[in-house]
Amino acid sequence: MTGAANGIGRATALAFAREGANVVVADISEQGNQETARMIEELGKRVLTVTCDVAQAKDVKAALDKTIETFGRLDFAFNNAGVVRSMVGRNGLYAISWKFYAWSLPKKGLTFVLRQFTLPQLTLSCWI
Repeated sequence: MTGAANGIGRATALAFAREGANVVVADISEQGNQETARMIEELGKRVLTVTCDVAQAKDVKAALDKTIETFGRLDFAFNNAGVVRSMVGRNGLYAISWKFYAWSLPKKGLTFVLRQFTLPQLTLSCWI
């Protein structure tokens, strides 16, 4: 589960754990990963934490390799990671660069994660 260190990703990781899933917590925030992992362990489930920047193919590949090594297969992928870059405008206020989020990350990160790495593993697990 990418983006699982906080927010919607953490809530979803916990929901999957409550339903019986072992979870891989993959996020760029190691501290957030550890906190989410602690919560999942309190639910009695196995959890693997992986520091991963989904915009970096090597990180994604390493995260998936570690997942397969630990759990033996991939049964689902919840790609929740996102990046919002803030910029300081002329008035000194921070503004969100939605163009960066909307165009850069999906093309470089999440789409790449799904197509190149997770889909072949999900096929092996007979989910698609």
